[in-house]
Amino acid sequence: MSLRRVSSVRAGKTPFSDDDEDGCQSILRRHSSLPAKRKNVHFADSFGKPLVSAYSEEEYNIHVSLAQVKKEMQKAKKSLRMCFQQPVSLDGFRERLEHDYVCLENAVIQSENSLIGTVKVKNIAYHKEVIVRYTLDSWNSHTDVGATYVLDSYDGNSDRFSFAVTLPEYFLAAGGNLELAICYKTDGQEYWDNNGGINYRVECAVNESEYRSCALSNGF
Repeated sequence: MSLRRVSSVRAGKTPFSDDDEDGCQSILRRHSSLPAKRKNVHFADSFGKPLVSAYSEEEYNIHVSLAQVKKEMQKAKKSLRMCFQQPVSLDGFRERLEHDYVCLENAVIQSENSLIGTVKVKNIAYHKEVIVRYTLDSWNSHTDVGATYVLDSYDGNSDRFSFAVTLPEYFLAAGGNLELAICYKTDGQEYWDNNGGINYRVECAVNESEYRSCALSNGF
């Protein structure tokens, strides 16, 4: 089936003559999956300008299916929940930093799909690199995000770095766990903070009961 190609359509107008329009209606009525009276399918871009005026049955059905999937994903979105206490608030934080050379300091949810945080590192050498390594699939794969030095943060013993992690929409829709660890590279050595071997975990939770379950499983 072929349709006349039209680059744009203004609201209230049609690119077909009366004979052409009757012919298109006749063709569309042969397909039981489409409404019998549908004339044209109009879509607009983000500026409200029209895009394409007419679609084949297959194109139209694909568009409807994608719209439905997007709607369901929006309904299924979950909220990010921290499954650990702020490290800087725990007893022995300074001792940990002195012994391990790197510690996650704070991490907070910034928006529905991102978190930000700070890392403290012991000043061993001038050149430093801090990386946040995280996974969304239990370490089958991972992503590294570089942290940025916070100006004037040197306190005579340590420096502070900041980072931001943005999560993909499919993760928020499907749910799951994010795990992260911190890597500090300096003077040819690597030092890690992986929260005592269990990593720092953030999960997608639907309600408060799921959040309480997460907290209980981590001992607080």
